[in-house]
Amino acid sequence: MIEIAGWSYREEAPARRRNGAGFADYMLFDDAGTAVALLEAKSADKHPLIGKEQAREYGVSLGVSHVILSNGGLHYAWDTRAGDPKRVLALPSPAELINLQSRPPRDRSRLWTTDVKPDYLKTVAESDIEMRRYQVAAINAIQQQAQAGDTAFLLEMATGTGKTTVAAALCFLYLNTGNARRILFLVDRIELRQQAVAGINAALNEQYVVRAYSGDPAYDWERIHVTVTTVQSIDALMRDGQSIPADQFDLIIADEAHRCISGPNHRRLFEQFHAEKIGLTATPRTFVNNAVAEDDDSPAAQEQRALRDTYLAFGLPPGEPTYAYTIAQGVQDGYLVGPTAVDVRTEVTRQLMSDEGYQVTIADYETSGGDLDLAYHAGDFARTFLSPGTNAEFARVYLEEALREPETDLIGKGIIYAVNQRHAAALTQALNEAASARWTGAYNSDFAVQVTSHVYDANIFGEQFKHNSLSGQHPEVPGCATSKTRVCVTVAMMTTGFDCPDLLNIGVCRPIKSPVDFTQIKGRGTRRYDFRNNYTDPRVREQLAPRPKEKFKIIDFFGVCEYHHETDYYEPRISVPTSKPADGDDGTDGSLSESGAPIGKGVFVRYGADQTETAIQLTFETDSRRIADRQPLHNLRAELRQRLEATNQVVADAFSQYLEQYPVAGDRLENVVALFEAYSTDQAARDAIDKGRFAALTGTTLPLAQYIAVPDEHRERIPGYVRAHLLDGEQAA
Repeated sequence: MIEIAGWSYREEAPARRRNGAGFADYMLFDDAGTAVALLEAKSADKHPLIGKEQAREYGVSLGVSHVILSNGGLHYAWDTRAGDPKRVLALPSPAELINLQSRPPRDRSRLWTTDVKPDYLKTVAESDIEMRRYQVAAINAIQQQAQAGDTAFLLEMATGTGKTTVAAALCFLYLNTGNARRILFLVDRIELRQQAVAGINAALNEQYVVRAYSGDPAYDWERIHVTVTTVQSIDALMRDGQSIPADQFDLIIADEAHRCISGPNHRRLFEQFHAEKIGLTATPRTFVNNAVAEDDDSPAAQEQRALRDTYLAFGLPPGEPTYAYTIAQGVQDGYLVGPTAVDVRTEVTRQLMSDEGYQVTIADYETSGGDLDLAYHAGDFARTFLSPGTNAEFARVYLEEALREPETDLIGKGIIYAVNQRHAAALTQALNEAASARWTGAYNSDFAVQVTSHVYDANIFGEQFKHNSLSGQHPEVPGCATSKTRVCVTVAMMTTGFDCPDLLNIGVCRPIKSPVDFTQIKGRGTRRYDFRNNYTDPRVREQLAPRPKEKFKIIDFFGVCEYHHETDYYEPRISVPTSKPADGDDGTDGSLSESGAPIGKGVFVRYGADQTETAIQLTFETDSRRIADRQPLHNLRAELRQRLEATNQVVADAFSQYLEQYPVAGDRLENVVALFEAYSTDQAARDAIDKGRFAALTGTTLPLAQYIAVPDEHRERIPGYVRAHLLDGEQAA
């Protein structure tokens, strides 16, 4: 960290204290070799300020007045001749340390003496926005902590509670009180830039200049008050050799902070600016406090560690945000709509989500009729269990269970989350076939539309669906504006930042073990809506009684609510199984109701068609693998080649999902693809990377030069991503 900040240094510089000789941990020298400061280092479990007096004495002894106090996560810069230590979020460079102390003080007290009430934006910014009481409470919490001396804050606010409004009000507060000249607003996805610009402009009533930065070399950094961009765009700018001064921004706001600053490279970039920081996240703090074993490499465990790192980046104890407002609070206060869920797991999907996985015993013909025990887990679903019958069952159940729109009685608008792009295409086809069979002539293969990154104009489809114009408006309800398309099938594109208030249904057709993804997906349905707004004639709207959205439904094919300990959402219901489970195997006592369904705690499982279909697939795949061991070598090589081709398709699907979350510049794509594929399929390359023995990449499918050419953030991120999304389920070679 010292080297990154541009210092040369000497460790354990001899110094004197009142009670005898000692050593300053680090003596820091500028480019001219002049001793400028000393750094007193404490262990991570100690607050750096406990070394304050010790450092003061060392400074007097060594003739330096500038002191840095650090425990590796918290840093303070201090001119011992005047003032108190100031919290900084990164170690300052030599020039920045002097500038930090000599910068003229601003009246920071105006941050907390300014009275922020619900009408703050209306009366001061003259906008049309009146804030809700919890939004004001979030701003007031920051004001209180600012008065206590804090310069970094983290707000946990559930999806649909107006984080952009809060962020815009904070922008106005900082700009209007003179506590910020320029503000950097970070979003985690490119498509959210303009959405944030529009939201901030509406709240600020265009009293300040707000623009999106997307790589324009002529961008006017000095004139623009609020710059909205991604951390990747800032990183690309810095990599191109252009430097942004550390004091360019006085405030940085990170939306979905756990994504914006994920990974050491992005966090270093975030921390290099000497600005106050505000983070926004929708991820509940309860995830952070779950106990995680050091050797637990599951997606949930990795995310908990990343979330803990996010808290530390803002100088906060894990699980203790500056302010929190949860979905449950929003529902209780009437600002959000709560979910109900119906558990429609099949026998296979039910067991795949369990720790034990889907257990199957088949005949092993090589042992003269003996049995072979196999176990499959969530990651195996895409490769082994997808079949036309399974998708048809998903489609049938979705149409049966989906909520309907009031008045029109149409299937309510919904999003279905598929495993990968191929699965999305197959599900879209199955839904359209099911809709055509049920409503003859009503749809022309446009009941469902695939919205994934491989689909041309997918972003436009999402916007049209939001604004009730995808495939045109439904012809059977004249005078009522609602999309003819009732379902969008996606993988990751509509997970965050997609606001569709009249959404009534969410179909979960893939295993979701990530608590962050589950929270985001659930949040798509929480916004309130009055379906009177769909009527195009204002006179009709005025005559109608309210048609409020009272709930939304999660049609849960994998039991993700139960996996994330949210079983209260499930509807008490009974669904007749098509095949009877073994006693007690479903989490119940093994007894059945009169209709033949298992009796449990309000959670009733539907056993679908995939159990029979996949049993055939499992027998065929396993037998052929075992028999292949006895075939001549050339036949074995042919089988391995076929299996690798199948694996590469799985890897390609996973990489497409990766790109949706973490875009890659075109000129860097080839090297990133090579790393992703090699880490997924080449054990030797994976071992070399995991052990840091990069010279061992020679002779693998990933040449060392190509590995070095991969941008830092992707080198850091891809191994963890592949382990979580591919290797955990043994989908890679």
